[in-house]
Amino acid sequence: MGLFDWLKKKGKISEPIREREIEGKTVKKWRNKYEKGMTFERLGGYEDAIRCYDETLSIAPFEELEEIERKKALNTINEAQSLLQKAKKLGISTKWAEERLNNAKRKLDERDYSNATKLTNECKRGLEQKINEYKKAAERSAKQSLDFAYSKIKEAERLGINVSSAQDLHRKALSEFDNREYEKAKELAEEAKNIALKRKSEYDSAFKSISEAELAIENAKEFGCCDTFEAEELLNKARTGFEDGNYARSISDARRSEEIAREIKEESKPEIEVVLPEKTFKPNYWKRLNLIVRNKGNAHAKAVKIEFSKEVEVKGLKELNVNSGEEEKLSIILKPNELGDVPLEIKTTYKDADGKEYSAENLFMLNVAEKPAEEPSRRVEEISTKKEEITIERAIYDPCKRDFIEGALPRMKEWVNRYDPGAYWFAISIQNNTDRAIEEWGVELETSSALKIREARVEGIDYKIELHETYPEPFKVNT
Repeated sequence: MGLFDWLKKKGKISEPIREREIEGKTVKKWRNKYEKGMTFERLGGYEDAIRCYDETLSIAPFEELEEIERKKALNTINEAQSLLQKAKKLGISTKWAEERLNNAKRKLDERDYSNATKLTNECKRGLEQKINEYKKAAERSAKQSLDFAYSKIKEAERLGINVSSAQDLHRKALSEFDNREYEKAKELAEEAKNIALKRKSEYDSAFKSISEAELAIENAKEFGCCDTFEAEELLNKARTGFEDGNYARSISDARRSEEIAREIKEESKPEIEVVLPEKTFKPNYWKRLNLIVRNKGNAHAKAVKIEFSKEVEVKGLKELNVNSGEEEKLSIILKPNELGDVPLEIKTTYKDADGKEYSAENLFMLNVAEKPAEEPSRRVEEISTKKEEITIERAIYDPCKRDFIEGALPRMKEWVNRYDPGAYWFAISIQNNTDRAIEEWGVELETSSALKIREARVEGIDYKIELHETYPEPFKVNT
């Protein structure tokens, strides 16, 4: 109980001589005197406090004063209750504030309005402090989110990434921040940041996929594969999508490009064939010749080693590297150790660019005699080549397109795919429409000296077809 209440109870404060209407300036004057008396009371100036309280009572009757105190305490409690609800919504712990507010309500019920107001004001000050601290923290947090989002947007822009949607959200976040709506500002800033980070992640993934596709194609080419057209076409599409900001499409095309390049490499392998240009020798005589080492495969051959069987002695052998579709000539000196028809076995071992080992064998029949055997005379029967008796069709196969680019021989395409789809083929189909067998035949091709024919094959015949070159005119080759 305050001094005012105690003095009133003891009758130390006189009753007012007349009643006054408590409203407007009268209320303000009463409050000023009353609060002044409370100040003297807190400082121990009781006489001054009594004087102020007397003046207060002269302004308003005690019953009205008590009602004012009750309303004041009740209003303060309601304000504290509103702050309490606000703090709860912000997620602030309010257990301590609720306890004080409940105590204030009990004091109000006991008509101890002074202590009710005091407890409520303490509760209000505590809540206001907590709310202000929360707002300051929210402001700092929102500012940090805005700054971080801005840095990520600028980082993406420097890489040429389109982040216009993130920029729009960041501008809205700044507007909310200026309006002190820190939670909304932080929410928008976080959304802008996530968009910028997502676009940057898509950019990085597309860039990585393109780099991996480029490496796969480069590895395939270094391996000796020439048919990388489809993979390179997809890689170019991936690069275009990347430049346009369509990272999902770019990633898809780049991964497919890499997959095709890897498949081509996995399916490719070198295939070494050794050609012995001469097969007639004299016993105990050394003979120099150019051994032809040909790679018929679609992958480079490394560390090619050649071994001859014991029927001959050979000098000048060395390791070779033969690219796919090419051949190397190896100058050697050979001397047979036996007479007559001598079977000679030539074994080759080689590796691909990844170190995988391969081997092949070629068998030749040598004629070793003091005097070379003469070939029997051949009788060639002239056969009419009228259009109705013999039909000739021609086509050119391109390994890069995996199809004929001039003419079309469907059955020959199946043969090419089985034998060597990595080489260019000039296919000729000769159809005998007569009732006579063609026992001997030949094909003569007139070509530029820039074109080199490496081998000839006849479907259904396994042995090698010999090629003979003639030079009837400068810069031309007849084959």
